[in-house]
Amino acid sequence: MLLYNIGIRLYGLALRMASLFHAKASQWITGRTGSYWSNLQDAAERFPNPVWFHCASLGEFEQARPIIEEHKNRFPHIPVFITFFSPSGYHVQKNYSNANYVTYMPLDTPSNAQRFLQILQPRAVVFVKYEFWLNHLNRALNQNIPVYLISGIFREKQVFFKPIGGAYRKTLRRFTRVFVQDDNSAELLEKIGVQQCEIAGDTRFDRVQQIGSEDYLNPLLEHFKTKNTLIAGSSWPVDETFLANWINGSNDRYAIIAPHEISEKHIQQIIDQFNGAVRLSANVPNAKVVVVDSIGLLSKIYRFGRFAYIGGGFGVGLHNTLEAAVYGLPVVFGPNHKKFREAIELGAFGGGFPINSPDEFAPIADALSDPLFCRKAGEKSAEYVRSKTGATEKFFASYSLSQ
Repeated sequence: MLLYNIGIRLYGLALRMASLFHAKASQWITGRTGSYWSNLQDAAERFPNPVWFHCASLGEFEQARPIIEEHKNRFPHIPVFITFFSPSGYHVQKNYSNANYVTYMPLDTPSNAQRFLQILQPRAVVFVKYEFWLNHLNRALNQNIPVYLISGIFREKQVFFKPIGGAYRKTLRRFTRVFVQDDNSAELLEKIGVQQCEIAGDTRFDRVQQIGSEDYLNPLLEHFKTKNTLIAGSSWPVDETFLANWINGSNDRYAIIAPHEISEKHIQQIIDQFNGAVRLSANVPNAKVVVVDSIGLLSKIYRFGRFAYIGGGFGVGLHNTLEAAVYGLPVVFGPNHKKFREAIELGAFGGGFPINSPDEFAPIADALSDPLFCRKAGEKSAEYVRSKTGATEKFFASYSLSQ
């Protein structure tokens, strides 16, 4: 733990230095200073003994969300506090209606962990997927507070399975329950003595199934349902170049583009690339190409398409394929998807179509333009999502609260 604590302090120092010239680092620092502790104290007095959920950012929040909402249904009298590591997650969800309080988790030093848990006094702690802040976790465990991990996924190259990972292994063995996504994770944990493990799956499937069942009306997009419509989700410039070439190649091809970055410059670049493109906010009826220029709509917009292209596969890593698959859309994606189990499984199911180069997009898009082929592939996508739901119920079957 000594080396861990030294590393944490060096990390905090590096963030302070970076905050002088990096906006996100500055948000990270300012969100944890000033009135942070007094606001936390006030919230804890108004909503005593909450259940504390911690998420790294937005993706992990979406995994926690089905459990948070079911928790509110089952235990409406128990407050819910949510912490984020990332400023992007915090700023989007700071007003989330199912939480009594949303804030940042403080830097994971021993003194911060002691102060945070002393103020909060939670009934239970739920961490999501990858988050393992040892001082906060051990402080909670030392206070006999139930601690859970949900949607965990483990790989042999992670620190838990290396000689230097002793502190992580020791903490994992003390968790009340570790819910993992797959057999491989469970086998790896068993090898290091983590017995209280259960294969529950990924709560993201429950979340997208929930979103897919919700009503959403948008008269400007309704006409796309009857067209040969591509939905580009979280697209990057490298994607948009070959997507535009295909869309521009025929008047019978339509698109809704929801870019990963919605800066004014990027939106205008997309409009310039795609023939007949307009912004969603311009409220133009019967458009051929619509560019979504606001956040928070993508998971609902997939319902208006015939098939989807998911961005990130030619860059940092694939974005969310499940949000499209739940609507029965076949999904196309780039080569950087090997760490995304759902993408690999979608391909095996017949609902996912990986491409290794931009040149491979057009032939697959042409094939998916055939309504019969597209419908059959889309049915496989929807079937895959349905087959993976249920992680939320498995969590609550083993869940308990301290008094």
